[in-house]
Amino acid sequence: MTITRIAHTVILSFGWRRALIAFAAGSVSTLALSPFDLWPVMFATFPLAIWLIDGAASGRRVGVLGAFGVGWMFGFGYFVTGIYWVGHAFLVDARTFGWLLPIAVAGLPAYLALFTACAFGLARLLWSRGAMRIVAFAVALTMAEWLRGHVLSGFPWNAFGYALTAAAPLAQAAAVVGLWGLTFLAALIFAAPATLADEKARTRLWPWIAARQPPMSMTCACASCSRICRRTPSSTTRPSRPS
Repeated sequence: MTITRIAHTVILSFGWRRALIAFAAGSVSTLALSPFDLWPVMFATFPLAIWLIDGAASGRRVGVLGAFGVGWMFGFGYFVTGIYWVGHAFLVDARTFGWLLPIAVAGLPAYLALFTACAFGLARLLWSRGAMRIVAFAVALTMAEWLRGHVLSGFPWNAFGYALTAAAPLAQAAAVVGLWGLTFLAALIFAAPATLADEKARTRLWPWIAARQPPMSMTCACASCSRICRRTPSSTTRPSRPS
């Protein structure tokens, strides 16, 4: 099955199949985080997110609501598999607090998924043809993740940008752009393969980006390795012994 056929299948899906695709994509995305650190899986799951938004109903209001719905399912799958461990605390005294376990395991992910849903809805509002919709998705997701990290004191656990911290050279970018910059880069990079299923006329911007990706990647890799290898005075100076 070609990538174009997969894209068309996702775009044309509806009902429970559409919800299942979104939930599965979100669930698999957690494998990109510790302790698995299988960040390449997002090259498969984020394009699914793009195609799900592509398949949102036409019309601004209906389309945004459709994207909001699949965004919530994507986020719920992502958080319910990523922070299920919060329920373990209620098993310490299960007789007293055990009844709160389902609320914690399902309720907290359901709330956090609202931010992902808003990201999908905002992205659909900014949607355009071709590769620029990837930028819209990255901007909307970064904004929603920033809000998740600040609203009601914030809960930035399992931010999508953490997928780029599995390898030490990739993690060095956090010193320059921070967590939210990593989130933007992660969304931009991992969602980019979705454009491979587009018509050539709609992706005329993508060859320009792809042609400049190797030198940009080499520059970032060299800068990261230099940062890792460089020794700071504090790390080379031996502490003085107390007299």
